[in-house]
Amino acid sequence: MKKITVYGASSHTMGEPYVSQAELMGELIARRGWTAVHGGGSGGVMGAVTRGARRAGGAVTGVIPMFMVERGWLNDDLSDVVYTADMAQRKQLLAEEAAAMVVMPGGIGTLDEFFQAVTLRQLGFNDAPIIVVNVNGFFDHMIEMLRHAAECNMMRGNSLDELFTVVDDAPAAMAAIERSVINC
Repeated sequence: MKKITVYGASSHTMGEPYVSQAELMGELIARRGWTAVHGGGSGGVMGAVTRGARRAGGAVTGVIPMFMVERGWLNDDLSDVVYTADMAQRKQLLAEEAAAMVVMPGGIGTLDEFFQAVTLRQLGFNDAPIIVVNVNGFFDHMIEMLRHAAECNMMRGNSLDELFTVVDDAPAAMAAIERSVINC
């Protein structure tokens, strides 16, 4: 069964359309019979992906460090939980078995996960497609900053399109995943 890792905000106060797009992402993953995998939290994108996937009869695996469980952040509606010792192990496991990685709007943790995934892809350690879901232009400034870094010769500019794909919504993300992992 294909596993699609979804990175995104853990905030309980994020609004529309971020919640609806995350729920739809979970639903679309589940409809294809794939497993959604995320950081195991109950709030934000993680909670919304879980709700969408479970409503569609799908499986959701959470990968969560024990300190987060102790703080009460574990989502009770997960199909499976993988407990880790720390954040580094969590990030490794989230990326390790992913047929594709979906990056939805989020904060520092999401950006950390995104940049680690992109770095590993650029270095040739991960070939899973990375899909950035740019809901309402959320990632426009980040993409502009990366293009600026390329213009300043801090990185290869032509590599941006090879490293990740930017789409506007969950259906476009699923279409990009299907194009990328059709032979997986």
